Formats: sequence, structure tokens, C-alpha cells
Amino acid sequence: MADKLNVQTLTEETTNLTTTVQGIVGHTKTKTGLAKVLADEHAKALLTTTVATFVNVDMRFNVGMKAIGEICCNVLDKDEDLQRKVIHALCDAQGIARTDETGRKGLAMALFAKFPEMFKQVKSGKDTYAGQRLTSYMHAYKADKGISNNGPRQTPDPNQPRSAKDLFSKLYLSCTHNDQITLVRIAQRAKINYANWLPEEETATK
Repeated sequence: MADKLNVQTLTEETTNLTTTVQGIVGHTKTKTGLAKVLADEHAKALLTTTVATFVNVDMRFNVGMKAIGEICCNVLDKDEDLQRKVIHALCDAQGIARTDETGRKGLAMALFAKFPEMFKQVKSGKDTYAGQRLTSYMHAYKADKGISNNGPRQTPDPNQPRSAKDLFSKLYLSCTHNDQITLVRIAQRAKINYANWLPEEETATK
């Protein structure tokens, strides 16, 4: 696989794409500026091609992000010694100083060491941008697989109401006749349109 990926080329091309996108932004801020871009065939082609290219790259990146998220989850699930070996390998591959940190912090340091701006504290002061970015990778993977951040997705309890209509129906069907009258009166007082929530046989008699 290594002979098929040229990191330098990928870096240069994505940098050029990002720079072009940023250069176009200013021309789209005003009606006059955007009109000038559309009136110039070269500028219009640059705008449309750049935006379309960026979206295509983003869609492919989205697939890769989920895969990287799964790798990160798998690494962080291992013991510290194995985590450290992966982190050292990432540092060595990028020609950056090794860190002996493990866990989420150590992995974030290895992944984003070449981007010092990523280690600024976010406004809350509880995390860095690098940490948040790493978390976004893992969340993308977990969301795609239906995994909760607190563990595997829980099977919904069929006995729990899923909507206001469901709740009203469950309450109504479990009530005595007098309770049903009280429930309907409460719904009327609260100006809740409950008529369509009643069982069909009850609707015909109300």
C-alpha cells in the first residue's frame, strides 16, 4: 500500500485546494463580487470546479474518517504498552519527537503534532482542538455503527412510550372508566388535541 500513497503529493494538492477555496470566499461575500465572478468565465470555472472538487474530497474523506475513527477506538482499547508502540510509530513516520503519553491525549499528540494550532485550548478550556478532532473521528465511526459513546446501542424498551400519542394511549388503556374521564378532562383543560389518540372504538363513542 505504501507505494500507492504519496503523502507529499496529497499534502500539496489538498493545500492548493484549500488555498483556492479561501481565495474565492471573499468574492462571494457581496452581490457585486459574486456577479463579477459569474461574469468572468475563468473565475466562474474556478469557483464551480473548486467547490465541486472540495465536496467530492469531503465525501471520500468522510468514509476514511470513519475508518480512522475505528482504528483509533481499537488502539485506545488496548493496553498502554501497545498504545505507546502505535503512538511511537506514528511519531517516527512523521519525523516528529516521540511522546510517552498514552490514551486519547497521547494519540492526539501523535496525530496532530505537525499542526501546533491544534493544541490550543478550546473556549471551555477542558480540551484541545486536537483532542476534539480525534473525538470527532471516533464519534463518526460509532455513529455509523450505532454505538453509543457509553457503549453498544441499547435496544429500545417496547413498553416505553415513544411519543405523546403513545403515552396518552397507554395511559388511557390502563385507566378505569372514571380515570379515562379524568384523563380526557385534563387533556381538554390543557387544550391538547387528543381525539385522534383515542382507540378507534372509543373515538366512535366520544
